[in-house]
Amino acid sequence: MTTGDTGTEPDAEPDAEPDAEPVVDLTGEAGAQRPAVSAGRASFFRRQAGAGGGQSLAGDSRAGDRPDPVTRLRAAFRSGTWLVFDPGLPDDDRVLDADLVAKVLLAGAAGTSGVVPRLRVRGAVIRGRLDLSFATVASPVEFRECRWERIPDLTGAYLRSISLTECELPGLDGRLLSVEGDLRIRRCIVSGRLMLENCRVTGAVHLSGSRVSNPAGRAVAAGGMEIGAGLVARDGFRVRGTVRIIGARIAGGVQLQGADLADPGGVALCADELVTSSLRCSDGFRADGELQVRNAEISGEMTVRRSHLHGPRVAIRARGLSAGELRLAPDTLLGLIDLSRARIGAVRDDIGGGLDVGMRLDGLTYDHLLVGGSPIPVARGCAWLAREKDRYRPHPYEQLAAYYRRLGHDGDARRVLLMKQRRRRDSRPLPLRICGYLLDWIVGYGYRPWLAGAWMALLVLIGTVVFSTWPPVHVPEQPLRHLDPVVYAVDLLVPVSAFGLQESFEPVGGTRWVADALIVAGWLLATALVAGTSRVLGRN
Repeated sequence: MTTGDTGTEPDAEPDAEPDAEPVVDLTGEAGAQRPAVSAGRASFFRRQAGAGGGQSLAGDSRAGDRPDPVTRLRAAFRSGTWLVFDPGLPDDDRVLDADLVAKVLLAGAAGTSGVVPRLRVRGAVIRGRLDLSFATVASPVEFRECRWERIPDLTGAYLRSISLTECELPGLDGRLLSVEGDLRIRRCIVSGRLMLENCRVTGAVHLSGSRVSNPAGRAVAAGGMEIGAGLVARDGFRVRGTVRIIGARIAGGVQLQGADLADPGGVALCADELVTSSLRCSDGFRADGELQVRNAEISGEMTVRRSHLHGPRVAIRARGLSAGELRLAPDTLLGLIDLSRARIGAVRDDIGGGLDVGMRLDGLTYDHLLVGGSPIPVARGCAWLAREKDRYRPHPYEQLAAYYRRLGHDGDARRVLLMKQRRRRDSRPLPLRICGYLLDWIVGYGYRPWLAGAWMALLVLIGTVVFSTWPPVHVPEQPLRHLDPVVYAVDLLVPVSAFGLQESFEPVGGTRWVADALIVAGWLLATALVAGTSRVLGRN
């Protein structure tokens, strides 16, 4: 199965080569004492030695007849066969000199009829430093189950394709490397830095199953890399140190499903200014350290689902992120989610209610805010805004209110804006907080004008009861009029006397305090109603 430009991982490679595939078998000199080999492994070597079209040196009885190492390596290279070293032998009997490998690759050779020349080595101990810096290698290169004693140098090299599978390396220097095909480092153990800075790969980069350890700093340094397909680092990809792909351009997406990245107290993944089609941190993904995607451009979906994030203070730092969709559904999360100044088409907030998640939302813009694929209910939306841990910022409330207006939910928009005023009030000095409480109680900051009517009805009822029980007396200088307690209470509440009863009747005794209170309450109601209404009309 080919990867093409889809960014998906091909089918798993077989652990053993097909029976009919030719091989050059380097199992040691004739007559030498050899350790026992398992029946399955011995059968494998017998099958390979007897395969048609290959070269078998396992049965030679005369050491002098054996070709020199360069000849044997060239023979395997020209025929595209596997050069196999018996893993049952001691390391010294499985040595392949790195200089010989470089010599064969740089010399090149025409393949046998109908065969593409390629270097394929299995089970060797590569001694010395493989130096292909700034070299051009036109044939595919593949190593399986090999152990490298020194860091291979591929700086600035131009390769057709390279595959390292189940190998052990002290590191890899692939800065400025160009690969016209796939770069595979699968199920390898790298006990140092994997350097791929500013490399260019037309196919996909496969790191699945590999373990890279450089706890003191950058474990995977791939800033500025360009990948024509995808970066596939899943299924047990384990890193101790920082994975740095800052400024990388990866057309086929970044797949980190099931990866385990750890840089405790530091940055587990630095993908700032990344340009890609998708970023999937899901299906058991773990990050002990910050997940950084500042100013990244993700045309498709960024997924943080069924994952475990533990940042020292910030778990996801996505300031300035641009993404088509952001899905948040981690299983565990320790630290803030920073979405300030991010631009996202759709935010899917599926974070479980049991997680205490803090967020930074100032400057965040989005077209949709969803829960389970549906617009977020206003109660959940208000709870989402309450996750903002910094000081009061008006923008998140305005953004959510605008979203509800676009949906035609004006009532929900008013509820969000009322919450905004209450949050603003809590950040102001005491005198202004008192005025804010009055505005809230009386008219809900203008977003609940019906409260003014409710207060007026209550005050009219109180006045009616009081003045029915203790009627005011007629003022002799005024014309005699009929006293209606309800109308009289209303006349006291309205700042401008509408019925003239206030001048015609005088309260008696303690009812004077009630009348004065109604007058003051009327002015407060009118002032609050005008202030709140003008605020709402001014904003809208």
